[in-house]
Amino acid sequence: MCMIIERIPASSESGKIRRFAIAGCMAALSVISVACGSGSAEGGAFPEGFAAMDDAAKVEYMMKTVVPDSVARFICNAALGHLGNVGIDTLSMASLYAYEHYKDDELQSFQAAYDAYSENLPLNEKMKLRKLAAQDDPDRLGYNLGLEYVSDIREGRKTAAEVESEIAAMQQVCAANPEDSLTFRRFIKGFQIALDKDGAEGIPKEIFEKYKQ
Repeated sequence: MCMIIERIPASSESGKIRRFAIAGCMAALSVISVACGSGSAEGGAFPEGFAAMDDAAKVEYMMKTVVPDSVARFICNAALGHLGNVGIDTLSMASLYAYEHYKDDELQSFQAAYDAYSENLPLNEKMKLRKLAAQDDPDRLGYNLGLEYVSDIREGRKTAAEVESEIAAMQQVCAANPEDSLTFRRFIKGFQIALDKDGAEGIPKEIFEKYKQ
């Protein structure tokens, strides 16, 4: 599996960062290469013992090694469990470390990348990341996701099949936990409210007809 790698060069003119991309990579999966199939950080681009480091040490290493937007993707992917045995225990603390240690353009780059990447995740992963970040009132999370999903459909030009697939994946994830099941019901309610308020423009007809109030 080939990943996008955006490393900080050893030197750069006027402090500018040159970015290198490996053709054919899948940016949504990771920001640095991990040993194919093994899920082991030790076999890929991570240093020995990286998986055992605390969150701050992991983020510090990444900040010294790759550019800010890659750090943002690393934090999200590690928190979501996409990097094998390399995880983030406390998402809020990991992201806070980056916010506190980046400055000026690097801080803006990190923030923009974190927001863009987290907002463009599949619905069930967006829910998981926001729960981990504790950025929503738990009682409001489902409603907020539902209200926002109408815009996600329009902006992403999602097809009816894509919408149904994302909603089904979220329902499946939520079914195992009573609290999450309630979040899913609130999501549907928020989605219905947004459809009723915003109308059918940009929404696949079958989706609008099925989920409108």
